[in-house]
Amino acid sequence: NYPTYVSEYSATAYVSKEILSAMFPKGRDVWTKDFENASQIGLWAGCAFSFDEEGSLELGKLVFKNIQEKLGLQ
Repeated sequence: NYPTYVSEYSATAYVSKEILSAMFPKGRDVWTKDFENASQIGLWAGCAFSFDEEGSLELGKLVFKNIQEKLGLQ
């Protein structure tokens, strides 16, 4: 058995994408593509599994929601 863990790359990439998209909406497509690439780093390197990424996305959403509320981002 392999212990699962949350990938910080995926969580951080999601938060970054959302913050940049809120602040610079014209670049949303670029931020989204960057997120997709960054969130796959662990998979490409062979040090993470797809189920690690699922939890990471949920963590990223929770972190962004907290930041969004504190900063008043739309």
